[in-house]
Amino acid sequence: MPTLFPGIFVARLFSIPGWIVGAFASSPKLLLRPLTTNLSMVLRGTPMFLILYGAITVAFGSLAWLALRSFGLLNLPFLLFAALLPVLAYVTLSAIQHGSNSGWHGSAIAFGVPAMAIGFGTWLFTVRLPL
Repeated sequence: MPTLFPGIFVARLFSIPGWIVGAFASSPKLLLRPLTTNLSMVLRGTPMFLILYGAITVAFGSLAWLALRSFGLLNLPFLLFAALLPVLAYVTLSAIQHGSNSGWHGSAIAFGVPAMAIGFGTWLFTVRLPL
């Protein structure tokens, strides 16, 4: 039987590697910087993004998880789709407000990779291997 808590709290830890991969994938120029600069970026950003993605995961993720469970759609593809809904909303709103040259592709990667990582973590720790 899938259980939401405490698995969703563990799943938010997936945002840490997700935002790091998303940052480097959306801006390959980061790879040209010295290792110490990138390490300090990771150490400064991890607490901030963990809180940000943690709050979004617990608030929106709980509602999405409960809705998917009530409809019998609690599986990996639907959880990944639900995890990407806030990113799709942000990218759509950004494209509407600023046009097609608003940097939406960088935002989609930078926020989409952590969202998918959290969606996978939520599936893994609440459905596949519930804690």
